[in-house]
Order: sequence, then structure tokens, then C-alpha cells
Amino acid sequence: MITSIRTIPVSRRKAGLCYYPQVSAERQLNHKVNKLISRDINNLHVFDLAKAGHTIIDIGQHNTWYLLKLWRRTGKKGKAVLFETTPVNLSWFKKLAAFFSWNNITIETADFFNISTATVINFNEKLPGSSEPTKLANTLDYYCFVKKIKPDIIKISIDDSDGRMLNGTREIIYNYKPVFMVKCDKRRVGKEKVMGIFNFFSSFSYRGYFVLDTLKIPLENFDFNLYQNPLNNFYCDQFVFEVSG
Repeated sequence: MITSIRTIPVSRRKAGLCYYPQVSAERQLNHKVNKLISRDINNLHVFDLAKAGHTIIDIGQHNTWYLLKLWRRTGKKGKAVLFETTPVNLSWFKKLAAFFSWNNITIETADFFNISTATVINFNEKLPGSSEPTKLANTLDYYCFVKKIKPDIIKISIDDSDGRMLNGTREIIYNYKPVFMVKCDKRRVGKEKVMGIFNFFSSFSYRGYFVLDTLKIPLENFDFNLYQNPLNNFYCDQFVFEVSG
């Protein structure tokens, strides 16, 4: 007997897990995630950075499945904070989090804007004496201070904010020295701004590398004409920065 979609629970249909009703929702999700992750070979190395109990912050234009894979590597004691501005991604991730009761995932509906020294995040926080959440505007440093978050991994996609988002993470770097995964592309922000990001991390004694297929290549070997050349059959815009030593 062929199962009609109408016989599948609404909760499964809303989570997009209705194609194989005889298969558990968890197995369907694992298959879907692994299939999507397998297409993104440049990101395979960074999954090894996440360990049990880690706290992960993901900011900007990211792949939702990428964060999900990292979160799963941290286990039940880990945490993930997702800042999302894209309505489609936000809606889908909220459905998954609700369906599987992922209580250690925080989803922030965030707005970003620039001031002279740092990109600012708008987020909601319930202040003492207030019955309703108040929208606060401040840096990622302030967000982590208010929420008492000690990040182990921060993933940022650099767009036209000139890398100023990073200027709002100085206290985090001083106090916690997290690993940064940064996506930056000279086609979007220009070569000088990409170099500025490299120099920013160098000033904090961070070392960097980028991933090409199965290779982790030290940042000192990076060449724009080779690794960010649209004429080649590869393009490297994912960088990892860790504290030296």
C-alpha cells in the first residue's frame, strides 16, 4: 500500500520529512544533511574543528546545513547561536529546531548596520524591570557579554561591511581566543579589504590557512591570481584562523 501524503503527520510534512514515511525522521535528516555537506568539499576540514561541548556562533550569509553539521559535532552539551537575516533560511532552521527539540540552538533574527569602527548587531533582550524584550544594538563583544557566551568557533561571512564586524570581536579574542572561519572574496569586497582581514588576525598572533579540495594550505602561500581566479576550476574563499602556538 502506498502511503498518501495526507496520512503523514503534519509535523513531519512541515519539517520537509515526508518523502519516505517508513523511514524515521532522524534518518531522513541525516541523509539530507550528509548529501548536502558532501557537495561542499572545501568545508570538510573545518568540521574537524568542532569538539564536544563547543559553542559555535554563525553570522551572516551562511549555509544552514554547514552550521547544523558543526552543531552536531559538538554533541548535546554544545551550543550554537545563529544570526540570520534571510527569511527563507530563518524559517527552515526554526522548523528543524522545533521539530527535533534542539533546545541548545539559539536563533537570532538579526539586522546588521555599520558604524565607524564596527558592524553592529540588533538583537532582542529582556532587560530587568521590562515585561517585553527590548531591541539592543551593539557589537558581538557586547552580545556575548550580555548572554554570557564564551564562543569556541565563530563563523563570519564578510560582505560589504569592510570587515568591520571583526572589530566588534576584539574582547572575545582577548578573553577566549576562538577559532574563526571567515568567508571573504575579492570579487565582493576587493583585494585590499581581504588583505586587511588577514592583517587583522595577524595582529592578534593568529595563524591562518585555506582549504583546497583535501589540502590545508598555510595562508602565507595564498595568491589571489591563483586561488581566487575565476578562470580556474577551483576558487578558495573559505579561511580558518587559529591562535598560533
